[in-house]
Amino acid sequence: MNIKLKLLTISVLLYAGNVSADSDIWMTSQNPKIFYSKEKFQLLKIKPKVRVFKFYYQVIQRTPRVQLKKTFEFLRNNNIEIAIEVPGLTWKEHGVGYAVEGFGPDFFQKDIAKRVKDAGGEIDYLAIDEDLWYAHYDTKSKINFSIDDIAKKVSSNISQYHDFFPNAKVGLIEPISQIYMKDKFNGLNEFITVFNKNSPYSISFIHYDVLWGSDVKKIYNKFVNFSKQRDIRYGVIFNDNSKASAKNWMDNARRNIKDFVNTGNVMPEDIIYQSWNNTPYMSFYTKNRDSLGSLPEYTQLLIQK
Repeated sequence: MNIKLKLLTISVLLYAGNVSADSDIWMTSQNPKIFYSKEKFQLLKIKPKVRVFKFYYQVIQRTPRVQLKKTFEFLRNNNIEIAIEVPGLTWKEHGVGYAVEGFGPDFFQKDIAKRVKDAGGEIDYLAIDEDLWYAHYDTKSKINFSIDDIAKKVSSNISQYHDFFPNAKVGLIEPISQIYMKDKFNGLNEFITVFNKNSPYSISFIHYDVLWGSDVKKIYNKFVNFSKQRDIRYGVIFNDNSKASAKNWMDNARRNIKDFVNTGNVMPEDIIYQSWNNTPYMSFYTKNRDSLGSLPEYTQLLIQK
Protein backbone atom coordinates (compact mmCIF):
# COMPACT_ATOMS: atom_id res chain seq x y z
CA MET A 1 0.00 0.00 0.00
CA ASN A 2 1.23 3.51 -0.82
CA ILE A 3 2.63 5.05 2.38
CA LYS A 4 0.47 8.20 2.04
CA LEU A 5 -2.63 6.09 1.51
CA LYS A 6 -1.71 3.94 4.49
CA LEU A 7 -1.31 7.00 6.73
CA LEU A 8 -4.61 8.39 5.47
CA THR A 9 -6.35 5.09 6.25
CA ILE A 10 -4.95 5.08 9.78
CA SER A 11 -6.08 8.69 10.29
CA VAL A 12 -9.61 7.91 9.13
CA LEU A 13 -9.83 4.91 11.43
CA LEU A 14 -8.65 6.95 14.41
CA TYR A 15 -11.07 9.76 13.62
CA ALA A 16 -14.00 7.41 13.13
CA GLY A 17 -13.39 5.90 16.55
CA ASN A 18 -13.99 9.24 18.23
CA VAL A 19 -17.32 10.32 16.72
CA SER A 20 -20.31 10.56 19.01
CA ALA A 21 -22.12 7.90 16.99
CA ASP A 22 -19.93 5.43 18.89
CA SER A 23 -21.49 6.57 22.14
CA ASP A 24 -24.89 5.30 23.25
CA ILE A 25 -27.28 8.26 23.30
CA TRP A 26 -29.68 8.53 26.24
CA MET A 27 -32.51 11.06 26.20
CA THR A 28 -34.92 12.30 28.86
CA SER A 29 -37.86 14.70 28.93
CA GLN A 30 -39.19 17.17 31.46
CA ASN A 31 -42.67 16.81 29.92
CA PRO A 32 -44.50 13.92 31.64
CA LYS A 33 -47.10 13.85 28.86
CA ILE A 34 -44.71 13.99 25.91
CA PHE A 35 -45.70 10.53 24.67
CA TYR A 36 -49.33 11.67 24.55
CA SER A 37 -48.42 14.11 21.78
CA LYS A 38 -47.07 14.08 18.23
CA GLU A 39 -43.74 15.31 19.57
CA LYS A 40 -42.92 11.68 20.39
CA PHE A 41 -42.28 11.06 16.69
CA GLN A 42 -39.52 13.68 16.78
CA LEU A 43 -37.61 11.36 19.09
CA LEU A 44 -37.06 9.09 16.08
CA LYS A 45 -35.46 11.94 14.11
CA ILE A 46 -32.71 12.68 16.61
CA LYS A 47 -29.26 11.93 15.20
CA PRO A 48 -27.27 10.02 16.30
CA LYS A 49 -30.11 7.62 17.09
CA VAL A 50 -31.38 7.58 20.64
CA ARG A 51 -30.54 4.19 22.13
CA VAL A 52 -32.15 4.66 25.58
CA PHE A 53 -35.00 6.78 26.91
CA LYS A 54 -34.79 7.42 30.64
CA PHE A 55 -37.93 8.02 32.70
CA TYR A 56 -38.04 9.90 35.93
CA TYR A 57 -39.72 7.60 38.43
CA GLN A 58 -42.45 10.21 39.06
CA VAL A 59 -43.67 9.74 35.48
CA ILE A 60 -44.06 6.00 36.06
CA GLN A 61 -46.01 6.68 39.25
CA ARG A 62 -48.38 9.24 37.74
CA THR A 63 -49.07 7.92 34.24
CA PRO A 64 -52.19 5.76 33.80
CA ARG A 65 -51.46 2.13 32.93
CA VAL A 66 -53.11 2.35 29.49
CA GLN A 67 -50.89 5.28 28.50
CA LEU A 68 -47.78 3.63 29.96
CA LYS A 69 -48.51 0.55 27.88
CA LYS A 70 -48.76 2.64 24.70
CA THR A 71 -45.54 4.45 25.57
CA PHE A 72 -43.60 1.26 26.22
CA GLU A 73 -44.90 -0.25 22.98
CA PHE A 74 -43.86 2.85 21.03
CA LEU A 75 -40.33 2.72 22.42
CA ARG A 76 -39.92 -1.02 21.97
CA ASN A 77 -41.29 -0.94 18.41
CA ASN A 78 -38.63 1.65 17.59
CA ASN A 79 -35.77 -0.23 19.24
CA ILE A 80 -35.34 2.26 22.07
CA GLU A 81 -34.50 0.74 25.42
CA ILE A 82 -36.06 1.84 28.70
CA ALA A 83 -34.26 3.23 31.74
CA ILE A 84 -35.73 4.49 34.98
CA GLU A 85 -33.99 6.85 37.37
CA VAL A 86 -34.74 5.87 40.96
CA PRO A 87 -33.62 6.59 44.52
CA GLY A 88 -32.01 3.59 46.17
CA LEU A 89 -32.49 4.37 49.85
CA THR A 90 -35.55 4.38 52.13
CA TRP A 91 -36.47 7.36 54.24
CA LYS A 92 -38.16 7.41 57.61
CA GLU A 93 -41.41 9.36 57.41
CA HIS A 94 -40.51 12.89 58.60
CA GLY A 95 -37.21 11.44 59.85
CA VAL A 96 -33.80 10.49 58.44
CA GLY A 97 -33.63 10.98 54.68
CA TYR A 98 -37.16 12.38 54.37
CA ALA A 99 -37.46 14.46 51.16
CA VAL A 100 -33.69 14.08 50.56
CA GLU A 101 -32.54 13.20 47.06
CA GLY A 102 -31.67 9.52 46.78
CA PHE A 103 -34.37 8.47 49.30
CA GLY A 104 -37.95 7.25 48.84
CA PRO A 105 -40.75 5.55 50.83
CA ASP A 106 -40.51 1.90 51.81
CA PHE A 107 -43.07 0.69 49.24
CA PHE A 108 -41.37 2.54 46.42
CA GLN A 109 -39.25 -0.01 44.54
CA LYS A 110 -41.82 -2.79 44.28
CA ASP A 111 -44.50 -0.28 43.29
CA ILE A 112 -42.41 1.01 40.36
CA ALA A 113 -41.49 -2.50 39.23
CA LYS A 114 -45.11 -3.65 39.35
CA ARG A 115 -46.39 -0.60 37.46
CA VAL A 116 -43.93 -1.20 34.63
CA LYS A 117 -44.64 -4.94 34.51
CA ASP A 118 -48.41 -4.47 34.57
CA ALA A 119 -48.12 -2.08 31.62
CA GLY A 120 -46.16 -4.64 29.61
CA GLY A 121 -42.87 -2.79 29.94
CA GLU A 122 -39.35 -4.08 30.37
CA ILE A 123 -36.77 -2.20 32.44
CA ASP A 124 -33.46 -2.39 30.62
CA TYR A 125 -31.59 -0.01 32.94
CA LEU A 126 -31.99 1.19 36.51
CA ALA A 127 -30.08 4.39 37.25
CA ILE A 128 -29.62 4.96 41.00
CA ASP A 129 -29.67 8.68 41.67
CA GLU A 130 -26.83 10.00 43.85
CA ASP A 131 -27.38 7.89 46.97
CA LEU A 132 -23.68 7.79 47.79
CA TRP A 133 -23.31 11.55 47.61
CA TYR A 134 -26.38 12.53 49.63
CA ALA A 135 -26.19 9.78 52.24
CA HIS A 136 -22.46 9.95 52.92
CA TYR A 137 -20.57 12.94 51.56
CA ASP A 138 -23.05 15.82 51.45
CA THR A 139 -22.81 17.87 54.64
CA LYS A 140 -26.12 19.70 54.04
CA SER A 141 -28.18 16.51 54.27
CA LYS A 142 -26.57 15.68 57.67
CA ILE A 143 -27.04 11.93 57.18
CA ASN A 144 -23.50 10.53 56.94
CA PHE A 145 -24.28 6.82 56.70
CA SER A 146 -21.23 4.61 56.32
CA ILE A 147 -20.48 3.54 52.76
CA ASP A 148 -20.85 -0.11 53.72
CA ASP A 149 -24.30 0.61 55.16
CA ILE A 150 -25.39 2.60 52.11
CA ALA A 151 -24.29 -0.14 49.71
CA LYS A 152 -26.11 -2.86 51.66
CA LYS A 153 -29.31 -0.82 51.97
CA VAL A 154 -29.29 0.12 48.28
CA SER A 155 -28.54 -3.44 47.17
CA SER A 156 -31.45 -4.72 49.29
CA ASN A 157 -33.87 -2.18 47.83
CA ILE A 158 -32.77 -2.50 44.21
CA SER A 159 -32.85 -6.31 44.47
CA GLN A 160 -36.65 -6.03 44.63
CA TYR A 161 -36.64 -5.41 40.87
CA HIS A 162 -34.91 -8.71 40.19
CA ASP A 163 -38.05 -10.83 40.48
CA PHE A 164 -39.65 -8.68 37.77
CA PHE A 165 -36.65 -7.73 35.61
CA PRO A 166 -33.72 -10.10 36.17
CA ASN A 167 -31.89 -8.89 33.05
CA ALA A 168 -31.90 -5.19 33.92
CA LYS A 169 -28.53 -3.43 34.07
CA VAL A 170 -27.98 -1.36 37.20
CA GLY A 171 -25.82 1.73 37.42
CA LEU A 172 -25.09 4.90 39.34
CA ILE A 173 -25.53 8.62 38.79
CA GLU A 174 -23.09 10.51 40.99
CA PRO A 175 -21.39 13.95 41.09
CA ILE A 176 -18.01 12.48 40.21
CA SER A 177 -16.04 15.74 40.58
CA GLN A 178 -17.16 16.25 44.17
CA ILE A 179 -16.65 12.61 45.11
CA TYR A 180 -13.16 12.57 43.63
CA MET A 181 -12.23 15.70 45.58
CA LYS A 182 -13.42 14.01 48.79
CA ASP A 183 -11.45 10.76 48.66
CA LYS A 184 -10.10 9.97 45.15
CA PHE A 185 -12.89 7.41 44.43
CA ASN A 186 -12.05 5.22 47.44
CA GLY A 187 -15.62 5.44 48.70
CA LEU A 188 -17.07 4.82 45.24
CA ASN A 189 -14.87 1.75 44.88
CA GLU A 190 -15.99 0.41 48.27
CA PHE A 191 -19.65 1.03 47.45
CA ILE A 192 -19.43 -0.94 44.19
CA THR A 193 -17.62 -3.85 45.85
CA VAL A 194 -20.14 -4.13 48.70
CA PHE A 195 -23.15 -3.66 46.41
CA ASN A 196 -21.98 -6.35 43.99
CA LYS A 197 -21.37 -8.77 46.86
CA ASN A 198 -24.88 -8.31 48.29
CA SER A 199 -27.06 -7.97 45.19
CA PRO A 200 -28.14 -10.27 42.35
CA TYR A 201 -27.19 -7.33 40.14
CA SER A 202 -23.76 -5.82 39.57
CA ILE A 203 -23.00 -2.17 38.91
CA SER A 204 -22.56 -2.03 35.15
CA PHE A 205 -22.42 1.72 34.43
CA ILE A 206 -21.67 5.06 36.10
CA HIS A 207 -22.99 8.37 34.77
CA TYR A 208 -21.06 11.50 35.68
CA ASP A 209 -23.27 14.39 36.85
CA VAL A 210 -20.79 17.11 35.98
CA LEU A 211 -19.99 20.10 38.13
CA TRP A 212 -19.40 22.38 35.14
CA GLY A 213 -16.59 24.81 35.84
CA SER A 214 -14.55 22.32 37.89
CA ASP A 215 -11.41 20.67 36.51
CA VAL A 216 -13.49 18.38 34.31
CA LYS A 217 -10.67 17.23 32.03
CA LYS A 218 -8.45 16.03 34.87
CA ILE A 219 -11.24 14.35 36.82
CA TYR A 220 -12.90 12.87 33.72
CA ASN A 221 -9.68 11.12 32.73
CA LYS A 222 -9.36 9.65 36.21
CA PHE A 223 -13.03 8.62 36.08
CA VAL A 224 -12.50 6.84 32.75
CA ASN A 225 -9.47 5.00 34.12
CA PHE A 226 -11.36 4.00 37.26
CA SER A 227 -14.33 2.73 35.22
CA LYS A 228 -12.11 0.71 32.90
CA GLN A 229 -10.30 -0.87 35.83
CA ARG A 230 -13.65 -1.98 37.25
CA ASP A 231 -14.97 -3.00 33.81
CA ILE A 232 -17.86 -0.55 34.08
CA ARG A 233 -19.35 1.58 31.29
CA TYR A 234 -18.74 5.29 31.77
CA GLY A 235 -21.10 8.06 30.75
CA VAL A 236 -21.42 11.83 31.04
CA ILE A 237 -24.60 13.88 31.50
CA PHE A 238 -24.53 16.83 29.10
CA ASN A 239 -26.60 19.66 30.54
CA ASP A 240 -26.45 22.90 32.53
CA ASN A 241 -26.36 23.13 36.32
CA SER A 242 -28.35 26.37 36.50
CA LYS A 243 -32.07 27.09 36.80
CA ALA A 244 -31.99 29.47 33.86
CA SER A 245 -34.66 30.20 31.25
CA ALA A 246 -34.97 27.68 28.43
CA LYS A 247 -32.86 29.77 26.04
CA ASN A 248 -30.12 30.47 28.59
CA TRP A 249 -30.13 26.88 29.81
CA MET A 250 -29.62 25.62 26.26
CA ASP A 251 -26.90 28.21 25.55
CA ASN A 252 -25.11 27.16 28.72
CA ALA A 253 -25.47 23.48 27.85
CA ARG A 254 -23.94 24.10 24.42
CA ARG A 255 -21.04 25.97 26.02
CA ASN A 256 -20.46 23.09 28.46
CA ILE A 257 -20.56 20.50 25.68
CA LYS A 258 -18.18 22.56 23.54
CA ASP A 259 -15.74 22.95 26.44
CA PHE A 260 -15.87 19.20 27.08
CA VAL A 261 -15.29 18.24 23.45
CA ASN A 262 -12.48 20.78 23.07
CA THR A 263 -10.51 19.18 25.90
CA GLY A 264 -9.72 16.35 23.47
CA ASN A 265 -10.99 13.69 25.87
CA VAL A 266 -12.11 10.33 24.57
CA MET A 267 -15.88 10.54 24.22
CA PRO A 268 -17.99 8.75 26.85
CA GLU A 269 -19.49 5.33 26.17
CA ASP A 270 -22.86 6.83 27.18
CA ILE A 271 -23.94 10.42 26.56
CA ILE A 272 -27.02 11.45 28.51
CA TYR A 273 -28.95 14.59 27.60
CA GLN A 274 -30.91 15.53 30.67
CA SER A 275 -32.26 18.36 32.80
CA TRP A 276 -33.48 18.08 36.37
CA ASN A 277 -35.04 21.56 36.12
CA ASN A 278 -38.26 22.79 34.55
CA THR A 279 -36.37 23.89 31.45
CA PRO A 280 -35.95 23.31 28.57
CA TYR A 281 -39.65 22.88 27.78
CA MET A 282 -39.15 21.11 24.45
CA SER A 283 -37.45 17.74 24.38
CA PHE A 284 -37.29 16.06 21.00
CA TYR A 285 -37.34 18.72 18.29
CA THR A 286 -34.00 18.65 16.48
CA LYS A 287 -34.14 21.97 14.61
CA ASN A 288 -35.25 24.20 17.48
CA ARG A 289 -32.30 25.60 19.43
CA ASP A 290 -34.35 25.67 22.62
CA SER A 291 -35.03 21.92 22.48
CA LEU A 292 -32.97 19.26 24.25
CA GLY A 293 -33.22 17.17 21.08
CA SER A 294 -30.97 19.59 19.19
CA LEU A 295 -27.96 18.76 21.38
CA PRO A 296 -26.94 15.31 20.05
CA GLU A 297 -26.38 16.62 16.51
CA TYR A 298 -24.66 19.72 17.92
CA THR A 299 -22.29 17.44 19.85
CA GLN A 300 -21.57 15.32 16.80
CA LEU A 301 -20.76 18.35 14.64
CA LEU A 302 -18.31 19.62 17.28
CA ILE A 303 -16.52 16.28 17.32
CA GLN A 304 -16.28 16.13 13.55
CA LYS A 305 -14.63 19.55 13.24
